[in-house]
Amino acid sequence: MTWPASPLVSRRSAQMFALVIALAGDASANGRFPATNQFVVQPGNTQHLALRTTFGILRSDDGGAHWDWTCESAVGYSGSVDPALSWHRNGTLVAGLFDGISQSDEGTCAWTRDAALGKQVVVDVSTANADATVLDALTGSYDVNSVVGQPEYISAIWSSSPGGRGWSQTSSELPRDVIVESFDRSAIDPERIYVTGESEAGGARAGVLLVSQNGGQTWTRKPFSLDSMGERGVFLAAIDPLRAGRIYLRTSGSDAGRILISDDAGDSFRVIWSGSPPQGFALSADGQTLWVGAFREGLQRASTTDMAFTTINRVPIGCLHYAGNTLFACSLDAYGFAAGRSTDEGQTFDAILHLNQIQGPRDCPGDGGVPVCASEWPFLKNTVGIEDAVDAGPQPVFDGGQGGAVQKEASCKCAVAGAKKKNAPTAWLVTIAIVAFLRPRAARRR
Repeated sequence: MTWPASPLVSRRSAQMFALVIALAGDASANGRFPATNQFVVQPGNTQHLALRTTFGILRSDDGGAHWDWTCESAVGYSGSVDPALSWHRNGTLVAGLFDGISQSDEGTCAWTRDAALGKQVVVDVSTANADATVLDALTGSYDVNSVVGQPEYISAIWSSSPGGRGWSQTSSELPRDVIVESFDRSAIDPERIYVTGESEAGGARAGVLLVSQNGGQTWTRKPFSLDSMGERGVFLAAIDPLRAGRIYLRTSGSDAGRILISDDAGDSFRVIWSGSPPQGFALSADGQTLWVGAFREGLQRASTTDMAFTTINRVPIGCLHYAGNTLFACSLDAYGFAAGRSTDEGQTFDAILHLNQIQGPRDCPGDGGVPVCASEWPFLKNTVGIEDAVDAGPQPVFDGGQGGAVQKEASCKCAVAGAKKKNAPTAWLVTIAIVAFLRPRAARRR
């Protein structure tokens, strides 16, 4: 389960964003500002981190001390595409693309495709079992033989071999009127699978939750009401790690979103959070604590016993991920970090990445993936203000106060090279762009 990041913005917001880009003259090669929007950690190895960005994929092999870059073209995509990422326990990193699966094995830079999946649209990817030795992919491609005015989609779940390769379809076909958006499999009951999507059957757009209790062989359809105020999608935020019937859903519209919970596998829901479009959701390993992050609200935390949310950090949140008793977050350099790590449940964050500290294209001697990225590196280096490596010095810790993030000096556990802030004007313009997006409308994460 991932958090797709395709924005749906108003005409006014789009015009304002275009103006800021023109003034800055400093967007990435695909026209989008450099930003991070998904965090994944290799199961069983919290030293191996990966970040999806608007300009490719960043990887760290040392817990965030150093970051290498893989360009979009090396993975096999381009433009405003944000591929879903998942990591196999053996170190294979998987990206779900609009035309198949792309995979990179541990210690390599090359990305290869799986022939069995062909050119199918891969909507989401996830782990298929508790020890992450099998991966799942949700496909959802438009049926070109659909009757005009009655679009149909060919959707199913595919699973890898225990080694992370050798994909095959493992579920029955999903209802053809549903545009699938996200899915996941229960860690405690792997036969329990949830899929979310929307349907326009009958002319009105409505949310859909599909539930299987036999590994995807049969599906129970459960309707889900979208708010009339502009919600355009429903997504699976999390499945409780200890209760297969407890699920969290996220909705998102142009300027608002909700988090809902069901304790009966989707038969009924109640709203536990509402605000601007949520950009991140995380659940602790015991299912007792949850976090919701957004640009306006910052980071909020609640106990699952009472669902009473409190704001614990004002840093704008672009993504969240929980692993190894650590909360990881995406934000903006203008607010302190592009990626941060918290060991106190989000109260403070260590900055583990500033974009101008990326080392360069991922270096794999003798591997075919580097030359493509090497040719694109000078442009990215200039865009995010990367200079020659210097001693980064002490890194700030960001804690949440009512007035915003407060910087404190900390030991340099997270130091990386290149900390000089050459590109401050661009960071200032990025902040203006975010404000333009959020006032009066907010970006939607598809």
